[in-house]
Amino acid sequence: MRTFITLALIAGCATLFANGNSDKATAKTRVSIYAPITIVKTADLDFGAIVMDGFTGGSVDISENSGIPTYTDCAALSGSKARQPQLAVFHVRFDKDLAWSRSATVATVDGCTYSPVEMSPLTPCVLNGTYDGKDFTDKDGTNKEHFLVGGKLTIPANTFGEKTGTLEVTVAYN
Repeated sequence: MRTFITLALIAGCATLFANGNSDKATAKTRVSIYAPITIVKTADLDFGAIVMDGFTGGSVDISENSGIPTYTDCAALSGSKARQPQLAVFHVRFDKDLAWSRSATVATVDGCTYSPVEMSPLTPCVLNGTYDGKDFTDKDGTNKEHFLVGGKLTIPANTFGEKTGTLEVTVAYN
């Protein structure tokens, strides 16, 4: 009988504790998911082949979307070694609901001073595929633009030969 009373008390207490010892509520969940921003390059910047007017230095400025250079104390080389200037071409894919910015963060040309100029975005950008190992295919919820980068190359006195450098453009969401 004692066991029966003890079990009855335990069962009664369990019912009492269950009603006041636990409770629950719910919360809504939310996340905003945006597409990654992606940039690819399809053309390098090339100031072309130039011949200096003298030994005092000069400059080549390609700062317009037209890609037509302005030469100071130098000129485009003619003949078999001639090479036409080419603006760098970059393409960016971004989430259609986000604003983004771009900047040339690193710009060098061996032995010269290079000041990059970023030109206005051009639309539409129809580039679609894989470039430099990056997936640049069309994706729902994204837009694409492309833009050109040129700039001014200042050549010091007595500087000759093939010169190379780096142009790095960074794109980021604002």
